[in-house]
Amino acid sequence: MNAELTSPRFDSRIVAGAVLAKLVSQQNFKAEVVVIGLTRGGMPVAQQVARQLDLPVHPLVVRKIGAPLNPELACGAIASGGVVVWNESICANIGLSSKERETLRKQALADLEERASEIGASLTSIEQFRDKSIILVDDGIATGASIRVAVKALLTCGPREVCIAVPIAPRGVVQDLSSIPKCSVLCVHQVDDLEFGSVGQWYKDFTQVESKTCREIARSHPQAPESYVPEAL
Repeated sequence: MNAELTSPRFDSRIVAGAVLAKLVSQQNFKAEVVVIGLTRGGMPVAQQVARQLDLPVHPLVVRKIGAPLNPELACGAIASGGVVVWNESICANIGLSSKERETLRKQALADLEERASEIGASLTSIEQFRDKSIILVDDGIATGASIRVAVKALLTCGPREVCIAVPIAPRGVVQDLSSIPKCSVLCVHQVDDLEFGSVGQWYKDFTQVESKTCREIARSHPQAPESYVPEAL
């Protein structure tokens, strides 16, 4: 294994966000920009991007749906508004029935609502992003399940574009996400899929982000002085 790939690339999410923010600020977006952070780990990264653009951070809650006998195995994911994306290959392998899917969906939605309440995030607020250029930020991508369900949820509100912005991700997943209509991906470091492992291995400090921190970030800049509109418009 390449020794460079096994060493952390970022000291913390704050450092990763500052690097990502510089990359984002160089882009030309098609419409008024909004910054969305995936909770919980994406919020500190999104905060740095938002500061660069002088914008607030909007939290978006996404929850993994674990398999019935193995909660760590993600057979799907659910996002704000109740949008669900299933991993069909895993569902088929474990023989997940339609009834079991519905039970898991209801359980996940209840947990999603509880998590959203903890950070003060509305599950019905994505309509405000219609016709906007959305920058969707996370601290990294592994399988892409959480990002995919987040993108699917956001696309239902009719944005002009969704730019997925992350510090680290597997190269194959980046290519896959880039093929989604209206989507693009900004990634500071792309890693060969077989070398990737987990997002946490690319950080020296990958401490869990608490709900309190997410609330503080979401409220730290509740009203931007003016919207960020790209010069190209």
